[in-house]
Amino acid sequence: MIFCDPELPDYTIRNCGIDFAGVVGLVIISIHETPTNEELEDPEFWAAKFNETKLKYWGIRNTRGEYSGGTTVEEEDLIGYLVTGATHEAVIDVPGLKDNYAFWDRIQKSNWKICLVTSGGLMYYINKPVSVYPKINNPKSTKSEAFFQVQMKWQDFCNPIILNEPEGIFHGDIPVISDGEGIFDYTFDYTFG
Repeated sequence: MIFCDPELPDYTIRNCGIDFAGVVGLVIISIHETPTNEELEDPEFWAAKFNETKLKYWGIRNTRGEYSGGTTVEEEDLIGYLVTGATHEAVIDVPGLKDNYAFWDRIQKSNWKICLVTSGGLMYYINKPVSVYPKINNPKSTKSEAFFQVQMKWQDFCNPIILNEPEGIFHGDIPVISDGEGIFDYTFDYTFG
């Protein structure tokens, strides 16, 4: 049951510093995969997954976006309203309309698990079915860039699992050494198994 007497861990007071925001990377994971939290924090795990011949993990670097938390779902009961869940949404921008049309067209036809990588070195793992809707954003100005604006939505009572970003995978100027096509700056291999 969701509503019972909780056993809470101690709250940790942060004396200085902040957790930097901004979604700078996205991982799309096959809904049938079940990685552990330890695996998701391990750079060798990612290198192996991005080099598999039948990809089930896709990493997209250099995105810009946000995740602003969930919106509560409430139900009325005999004594008032009760929060019973939450609807979550994250939105990122990625360039490469023509090159990546087929990739995003295929992605939107299934549910996935995802990881959102922040500029502060954190990774939010969403271990729930996530629907992905990539839409073309084509501004009026002839000096603006057109891009995909990718909306991701899921239902969950809890927040995403907060992990450390695997070192060297989603940040830095040096691309991950990969013989496969699993990590991308903008152009994606849209071959699905």
